[in-house]
Amino acid sequence: MFNREKLRYYYTNKIDQVKDNNFEDSEQTFLKNLNQIIEKNLKHTSFNVEDLAQQMGISRVQLYRKVKAIIGISISDYINAQRLSKAKNLLQETNLNISEIAYEVGYASPGYFSTSFKNKFGTTPKQFRS
Repeated sequence: MFNREKLRYYYTNKIDQVKDNNFEDSEQTFLKNLNQIIEKNLKHTSFNVEDLAQQMGISRVQLYRKVKAIIGISISDYINAQRLSKAKNLLQETNLNISEIAYEVGYASPGYFSTSFKNKFGTTPKQFRS
């Protein structure tokens, strides 16, 4: 149980970073695989939980349960957090405009991206960049 609490804290607070820690090997391997698949498919607007489960070789229900048990948030929220975290990095490290960043991280609408970004970080992408 303690390892799960450590994992939950780690992935909800440092959602964009995966490092080797003293977590259970099976959970750490699962999360690394999960993050690799999400990263690879992040820019696809149609990428969803069903696609992720299929690529991981487990059912959608198993994926929901396992992610919720390990990290403490739903897989949908986790994917969105990964998208927004990558967008934050792109805003800091590139000169791409906000629309390009929105598309790069899988948002079909730059307006919805800006709203989601503001809800997560408390500031718009434009304000964050300045």
